[in-house]
Amino acid sequence: MQLFLTTATPSNSVYTDESGAPKYKVNTPFKLLQRTTGISRVVEYNIPRRRSLSPDGHEVEVEEGERFASLAHIDWHLLESSVIRFRGRELATRDFFRKVGWGWYGRHRVFTARDGREYKWILGALPEQLELNDDAQILVTRYLPKKLGLLSKARKASLEVFPQFEHMLDEIMITFVYIERLRKTKERAARSPTLLNK
Repeated sequence: MQLFLTTATPSNSVYTDESGAPKYKVNTPFKLLQRTTGISRVVEYNIPRRRSLSPDGHEVEVEEGERFASLAHIDWHLLESSVIRFRGRELATRDFFRKVGWGWYGRHRVFTARDGREYKWILGALPEQLELNDDAQILVTRYLPKKLGLLSKARKASLEVFPQFEHMLDEIMITFVYIERLRKTKERAARSPTLLNK
């Protein structure tokens, strides 16, 4: 499955499937303090739509387009561990992720999914990818950033999820949003001489 981003910014985008149907929405309103990212997913169509009265007094369903339900929130903190709120739980990212190895943008992050297996986000020089944290290191998902098409074929940013891992799409989305923000922060720090000298 390929999820295409409507913007080049993973933390502020709608994620659509190959047909263009929205699947997830990620929104990070700009705030100087207490920044929070909301992650929502499309609600299935069998949930009743809002009803209203027509001008002649008959009850009708109101089309509202795609409807999203809150899936998770990430509360970003500068001086302490950020917090992921998901399925009624609040987890500090230092407790949710375990640091292992080294990549271009810091240490890789490992988490245990609901299926009981460990997965590792690679923070390498290339865009993020998630793999099983075992000897096989099977690729689970990878992020393909937007290309403008100057020297190669243009493409939208997308998140490619391999079929045998589509059952954990919610966990992939939540952890991807966190890892992408972490990578962006480290990338900016690497380009800034003043941040490097601190």
